[in-house]
Amino acid sequence: MTGGLRSLLSGVLLVIATAAAVVAIWCVWAERQLLDTATFTTRSVEVIRDPAVREETAAFLAGQLVDQQEAVRQAAGQLPPELRATVDALLDGGGETAQATALEALETGAFDGLWGEAMTGTHGAFVQWLDDPGQGVELDLQPLIERLARDVGLPDQLIAAGSDASGAGAVRIIEAGQYEQTREFARRLERGAALMAPLALVAAVLSVLVARRRRWAVVRAGAGAALAGVIAAVSAPWIGDQLVAALADDGAATAVAQAIWASVEPPLSQLALLVVAAGTGVALLATIAWPGRARADA
Repeated sequence: MTGGLRSLLSGVLLVIATAAAVVAIWCVWAERQLLDTATFTTRSVEVIRDPAVREETAAFLAGQLVDQQEAVRQAAGQLPPELRATVDALLDGGGETAQATALEALETGAFDGLWGEAMTGTHGAFVQWLDDPGQGVELDLQPLIERLARDVGLPDQLIAAGSDASGAGAVRIIEAGQYEQTREFARRLERGAALMAPLALVAAVLSVLVARRRRWAVVRAGAGAALAGVIAAVSAPWIGDQLVAALADDGAATAVAQAIWASVEPPLSQLALLVVAAGTGVALLATIAWPGRARADA
């Protein structure tokens, strides 16, 4: 192979390695945020700490509690006077006391454990849905509603009666057969995370092996990795805009969508900066430590 052809092939492989590294950073980040249960749960707890999300969640929990107890009152006309008085006091307030109690619990972190458990269960159902789209995905908030009911002073008898309501506290996230494009996208992320990182590494190694001057080929490979990290980091705001828009289009409140992005963006920047640091380190090490004599570049 002539020297010019080797240089050209090395350059092409380096471009492939850099492009694959950019995609690999995106895929590894997204795959971990989307498909890793522990990471998903941790991020979900962080999201609930956003003030706007807390307010919406508190309003939802209070509304569900009021609806359940209204059903209890209508279905049990012979409630003992003391229990009827308790239900009446809750309903006559329009749920304001329950909402204030829920908001306080969310602010102090009292609901973090139950919220994390609910999100863990939902993520497990989501992962199953990826394999079997014939089933849906629900977020079960009934344990939080029951905890809220106890916090506002409802007795166990009324809490149990409310929990018996059909579909109590369950939020349907995905219906069976819905979001086929989302499901396929998640699968592509899995494949991309598994393929792009090895492709980037193999292409970078081959670009060094076929180069005429391997010392400088290593420097270029390191610089290419650093460039890939920079591109991934710089593209983060654009990715965030797309994610927020997609979530808002699917019905999520903009504040919730923005809170979700705020919680998942730091790992992307951290991963990108890690790649920048690694690539820069390789390039500097090759420049400083590699013997500069011509035989070393052969």
